[in-house]
Amino acid sequence: EWDLSQIELRILAHLSQDAVMLAIFRGERRNPDGSPIDLHAALAERIFGIKPKDQDKSKHRLPAKAVNFGLPMGMQAQGLSLELRKNGLDISVDDAQRWIDETMALYKGVPVYQDRMKAEARRNGYIRCLSGRIRYIGGIHSRHAPTQSEAERFAFSTPIQEGAQWCMKQAEKRIWDDLLVPCWKQGDWIEPLMQVHDAIDLEIENEQLARDVNPLMCAIMTYPIDGFSVPIETSGDFGPNLADLKEF
Repeated sequence: EWDLSQIELRILAHLSQDAVMLAIFRGERRNPDGSPIDLHAALAERIFGIKPKDQDKSKHRLPAKAVNFGLPMGMQAQGLSLELRKNGLDISVDDAQRWIDETMALYKGVPVYQDRMKAEARRNGYIRCLSGRIRYIGGIHSRHAPTQSEAERFAFSTPIQEGAQWCMKQAEKRIWDDLLVPCWKQGDWIEPLMQVHDAIDLEIENEQLARDVNPLMCAIMTYPIDGFSVPIETSGDFGPNLADLKEF
């Protein structure tokens, strides 16, 4: 299994041109020891005031991760509170809203991007995505507040989700052309299994072939996109089944 690392957040960084996200993903901002900054740890420090080395995975990193990944989807305070409660954290709606506010204060370019996309939807009745596709935003002029709010969320979340899938589909085309077909021609047993969100699963004959394929898969999936503002990263895992995967 090969996973596009934090692809929706990288798409959001590109679309919003948020200075903090761009600097972290580009490696321009680093920890004092020179190691890369963990985006989730950085947000957890902002929310809880606790340095990354002292953060608890469940109490600090998990909520920050939920906020970071909920942000591209337009998650609201109530939704964030419910999501965290599923993971055993009893977080009130007020606390969830405070965390969202802290997130927007850290990523100042994100609310600007959201307002820009809402305005585009109101002006045109649709928004345009990274691939050039358009999505019509029904309800953007509705007088029914919940309907209009949902339409506004679609206006800024659709380009992020579409952009992530656009990257994935380009990767799948390259995997077919540059990996699968050449492997089949030389008699290797390797089959595309499925896409799971931002990951590609392959069935491969044996571990050695998987290890041989790994660097090529990483190179194919991190192929640079013209004009894209941040690098794309990929990591691979292997195992006898999806429940028992480990890193290469």
